[in-house]
Amino acid sequence: GSTPHGHSHSHSGHSHSHHRGDGLGHNKLFSEDSHRGSNCTKASDFDFPTKDIAVRGKTYSVRCSYLAEASKFEADLQKYVDKKSKKILSDRIIEMLISFINREWYGNDIALDEVTMNVLCTNVTAKSAFEHSLKRLQKYDGEIDPFEMSEICATILCSDKVDDKLKDWLKKYMLKVPDRIEELDRSQKWAELNEELPEVRARLAELLGLKPPPVDDNHRIL
Repeated sequence: GSTPHGHSHSHSGHSHSHHRGDGLGHNKLFSEDSHRGSNCTKASDFDFPTKDIAVRGKTYSVRCSYLAEASKFEADLQKYVDKKSKKILSDRIIEMLISFINREWYGNDIALDEVTMNVLCTNVTAKSAFEHSLKRLQKYDGEIDPFEMSEICATILCSDKVDDKLKDWLKKYMLKVPDRIEELDRSQKWAELNEELPEVRARLAELLGLKPPPVDDNHRIL
């Protein structure tokens, strides 16, 4: 559920800055991000009609034609985001989504943020943004460091309502290079995460088709 998942992120906020360079930015497929400008969410940035919507006390300008097509989007976004703290779902992720809705583009070079954006899209039924985000992840073939990968596993395997296509991306990514599983297993962050969320390891093993970790014999699990 979302509560333990939220807890898993509570230790990670301060460390992201050290790992920013290890996200999607090192891959040439994402190099166009750096010179396309920032994620625009203000009415003055656009030459088409927008409507201001308030999300968690912050105002975003959203293309009117999108809101007309997706009549439930505003309410769904507000309802979903209101339940999440900024530590779990930062304003930056919301800006990425709004930026895509407005001009079919957003800048991002952090793999964990791309995954978070993808889960957000699923929960607010933003289908084209979901597909765009998924394609970006599928194109990416660089290495994601074990610290960030641990968080990505927690997000994908413990969040409510995650699309199977995103789980499939995680499976393919982890199995593509054999060392990735070993590297994750050796990581201190992964060990800490599994103390907080013991189900993550078993869920990942199941997803990857690996043998789940043995259950201790203190219980009569037959």
